[in-house]
Formats: sequence, structure tokens, C-alpha cells
Amino acid sequence: MTGSLSDGSPASASTADRIMRAALELIAARGLGGVSMSALATQAGVSRQTLYNHFPDVDSVVVAVVSAHNDEALAQLDRTLSLCSSAPEKVAQLVRHYAELGAHAQHGDVQQGLSAAAQARLVDHDRQVRHRIQQTIAEGMAAGDFRVDLDPGTDAVLIHGLLGGVQSACASADRVSDVVRASIRTALAALSD
Repeated sequence: MTGSLSDGSPASASTADRIMRAALELIAARGLGGVSMSALATQAGVSRQTLYNHFPDVDSVVVAVVSAHNDEALAQLDRTLSLCSSAPEKVAQLVRHYAELGAHAQHGDVQQGLSAAAQARLVDHDRQVRHRIQQTIAEGMAAGDFRVDLDPGTDAVLIHGLLGGVQSACASADRVSDVVRASIRTALAALSD
């Protein structure tokens, strides 16, 4: 099975990718409760036997989808952060990244219906994002951009919480740009002298 979803065209999509894409479509349309192996097979255009050859149950499909999504999101975030020349720019980009995730959300809080394995993938993703925030705070302190009395570990948890709020606010906000501006201002005020 691949670690990312293909572009969706029949010629380029592997069977596992088509199944994972079908799962995303079903979750967006029906929520987790509306996803069954039968519905997945129909949506992906594969037989039930083919579906079971790739995934033993709905939960394993959801874990694969969550894993692929998280891996893609982290890779995109890393590419974007590598282009920033300062820690304050990285904080602003983190806010924009979370705003984009919220603005493009197609469904509500899917985490409630996730299995323990899928929730563990989300926890791991959050841990990795917090680590990137912690590195950004330490970098900003070393460069003199942020206050020297910060605790990168503790403050990373707080900034990560702010980013989660940004994501939620942008999922339902009419004025995403206003939320982004205010969130960048708030985050930088918390970190700077």
C-alpha cells in the first residue's frame, strides 16, 4: 500500500489508493458511521473480495487514510517551514497552515468515531507538530526574536493549542484572513518581548 493518495485518475490510482480515496469521500458525505466495507467497495469500484485483499476491515482503511493524510500534511509543513528565514515567519506559517486545514475541512470532528489505532496516529501527528513548534521557539530564542524566559516545551504546547483553535475557527469562519491575522498577532505577542 502506498503512503500517499494519488491524483485520483483511474490510470494512476492503485487499488489501495482508490479505496482510501473512497473512504475519504464516504466520511465527508456520511461521517464515519456511514462507512461500511460494502459501501467502500461500491464507491471505490472494486469487488468486496478485492477490498478485503487490501484491508481486513473499515478501521484499517481509516487508519491508512489518517496516516497518509498526516504524512502528507507534515511533509507540506516541513517544505513550507524550510522556506522561512526566521522563527517569527515560521510561526506565521504555522498559523496559515492550520487555517488552511480548517478552511478545507469537509466534515466535522471525525476523531470521535476513530478507533484507538487511528487516534494514536493523530496523537503521533500532534507530537510531531509540537516538536516543530518547540524547535521554532528555541530557534527564535537563540536568534533574539523571542523572549529568553520562554520554556520551549511548555510554550510549544500552548502555541499548539492556539493552532488547534485557529483550525476550528477557520472551519466555520466567514473571514478566515481576519482569524489568521489575529492569530499571528496573538502568537507573536505571546513569544516576543
